[in-house]
Amino acid sequence: MNIFHDLSLADYSTMRLGGTAAHVAEIHNRPELTAALDWAKQKNLPVVMIGGGSNIIWKDEGFKGLLLVNRLAGYEDFAEDEENHYLTIGAGENWDSVVERSVASGLTGIEALSLVPGTAGATPIQNVGAYGQEISQTLVSLEVYDIQDSSFKTLAASDCGFSYRNSRFKAGPDRGRFFILSLTLHLMKANPQASFYPSVQQYFDQNNIASPTPANLRQAVVEIRQAKLPDPAVINNCGSFFANPIVDAST
Repeated sequence: MNIFHDLSLADYSTMRLGGTAAHVAEIHNRPELTAALDWAKQKNLPVVMIGGGSNIIWKDEGFKGLLLVNRLAGYEDFAEDEENHYLTIGAGENWDSVVERSVASGLTGIEALSLVPGTAGATPIQNVGAYGQEISQTLVSLEVYDIQDSSFKTLAASDCGFSYRNSRFKAGPDRGRFFILSLTLHLMKANPQASFYPSVQQYFDQNNIASPTPANLRQAVVEIRQAKLPDPAVINNCGSFFANPIVDAST
């Protein structure tokens, strides 16, 4: 494990802003994670783990602790039968590349989450969702490191406290407690089921697609998103972050 010092945080955010990180380590495996945490503990430093940095705007004064950059790789596809597939994905994998690979295998369940920026490990934190799909609908389990008792654990989806654009990892007393290492998803070898978002359905109608495949849905979402948002690799931005208002029916 290599620990680097005094690096610009602008290189760890798609907004390209921020001061200096006192210490930075890229994490490629579990021993590197525990070694980095032990090093930080010895020096009494705060620790934060990030993925692609697409939901971060760093302060100008920088970060005085240890920044862990999640590079944990992996993509395993276990076919239980002809229809049911279980994908185990390293949390450091680029999320859109994961979606692309699953769609290439004819799998449905996450294709509407195409072009969501960042890494796979970030998706459960705010229960990422778009165009009628959200990660909690397919998530089976997570492998995490619990800094509270310094142990590796497996959390079932039911342990994650998912709600609309929220989870136990994002808010509440467990914020910052867990580092996500991998996730397992249950996808189906099938076509996506209607009904579709109006903009997606309009795309299908305009392109004469009566029975859309996962690839059709991915392409629709990609084109819709590209028309609305610039590529963060080209123009600095944090993507699309919003939550629809929830209004009580009685009002």
